[in-house]
Amino acid sequence: MHRSPTIVRRAALLAVTAALVTACGGSDDESSTTDATPAETTVPETTAPATTVPDTTVPATTVAPTTAPPATTPETTEPAPPTTEADTSIPGDVDPVLAQFCFDSEQAYVFNQVTNVLTDPTPEQAEASLSILAFTIDAAAASAPEGMAEQPQRASEIMGELIPVFEEYAYDVDAISESGALEPMAESFAEFDSIMTQLADFVDAECTPARAVLDSQAIKLAPVIDQLRDWPLQPIANQAGDIRLLVSADWPEWIGSTEVEAVTLLQASNDLDEFDATWNVPGVAATVGYVEPGTADLAILFETSLAAPDCTLDSSEDYVDDVYYGQLYLLSECGGVDTDAAVLAVTDGATESVEVSLEFQFPGGYDRALLDQMLATFAAGA
Repeated sequence: MHRSPTIVRRAALLAVTAALVTACGGSDDESSTTDATPAETTVPETTAPATTVPDTTVPATTVAPTTAPPATTPETTEPAPPTTEADTSIPGDVDPVLAQFCFDSEQAYVFNQVTNVLTDPTPEQAEASLSILAFTIDAAAASAPEGMAEQPQRASEIMGELIPVFEEYAYDVDAISESGALEPMAESFAEFDSIMTQLADFVDAECTPARAVLDSQAIKLAPVIDQLRDWPLQPIANQAGDIRLLVSADWPEWIGSTEVEAVTLLQASNDLDEFDATWNVPGVAATVGYVEPGTADLAILFETSLAAPDCTLDSSEDYVDDVYYGQLYLLSECGGVDTDAAVLAVTDGATESVEVSLEFQFPGGYDRALLDQMLATFAAGA
């Protein structure tokens, strides 16, 4: 069953959330940008199917996701994880190679932060965090524009020296520390830290994400890092840089806001046009609204969701992680078809100034394992 022909998800979510932000204290200037459906030139869409070869020609208005590496060390000959190739017809003012390097650098930053968050990692967490970090650094080295590859390549070399030592001790951090096996690498560690600091400075200066969003995602990923390599997920982010999410690898199309305004958007599905107008395909729509500190209204986020009037509310439950808190709503019989939905309405625990809404739909019944995996990976804010 199709929704009203005059209201599609993309326009409706932005318009409703913008109205809420204005009511809660957002500026008139910010909300005025969402009074109508966004132009396609500012909300680009990716439509190409996934490939198995990393793409270094992604236009500046998109970000190309890479998945976590297989559960083997970087020295193996297993094929590289898939990446989603973007629609190269999308216009953009920024060099597309720089855009790809930005995304890969952001991923490397996130997983380097994961290693910092894991203060007492298990062997499984240590192996996963180091191998994924090595994978992301290799990706950054491969996508670096001419003249910018030397430092990520050197970071990759240092990881190549480090990982065999950890392998020798079965990634037992305490055993490695007691053995003193890493002491001869002290200068290499200092060099690695310097490179990663410079990479973070590059992300701040040349790329769009707020550092706080990257840090928040690292905090959320750390507890599940040992599971991440086995999850069928791919990372995506809106071009404005204030929403990051790992979604099903079967959802290769995504679309996102290019500038941070009162409300920003990120959608993913296996068919965005169908997802935008019906309940017949799986996908997610995430919005982020910005309000005055302490004024986030999570109840209104659910009440104004597209699922609320079109679906039957079955249950709700508290949602809390290390960064966000709120409610998760589970719904069924959406649009009169056999589709379940889940709506997450949360705010950041630190300031309560960000209103985050994630709407998922699952034809044929929701997949709770997939839902929980995606909820464990999102980060949003400015």
